[in-house]
Amino acid sequence: SIYYLSTSFSTSHNFNTPYRLGIRMQTIYSNLFIESLSGISFDIGVTVPINKQFTIGGVIRNIGYKFQNNINSKFPIEIGLGSEIKIPIIKTLISTDIINNNGLELRSGLSTKSKWLNFSAGRSISKYRKATAAGFSLNYRKWNINCSMFFHENSILGTPLFLDIGHYF
Repeated sequence: SIYYLSTSFSTSHNFNTPYRLGIRMQTIYSNLFIESLSGISFDIGVTVPINKQFTIGGVIRNIGYKFQNNINSKFPIEIGLGSEIKIPIIKTLISTDIINNNGLELRSGLSTKSKWLNFSAGRSISKYRKATAAGFSLNYRKWNINCSMFFHENSILGTPLFLDIGHYF
């Protein structure tokens, strides 16, 4: 069987400036047929608004450890830079990222930004994979439900379906 369970806590602060600094702590448990993995990781990122419609940012992800097959090891660290363009007239965001993840990966996406219901779609391209994702989110009284699908070329893993439930404090 294949399953993945993750819990995370994240927070960000602007320090009374236009910039935002954020951190996230995540625990994971994953099982893929007969292999299992557990771990804890931290991410740190910053966003810098250039103007009302354009923002750039950077992130360092997967600072942490995993336990797999009775061996402790570090997660592969990812470093990324990205940009986001807001199109207010149609309440849409266009995002592009470049990630160094054992080679370069280019990601791009579109997402709507309305009060209750939003849609998103994106594409990821690297030397090792080409993938597409699509989904929607519902927002209500500080609760958020995201549902998405990930389409990729590895037919053994099928088409993963993701369901996230979040609460904002």
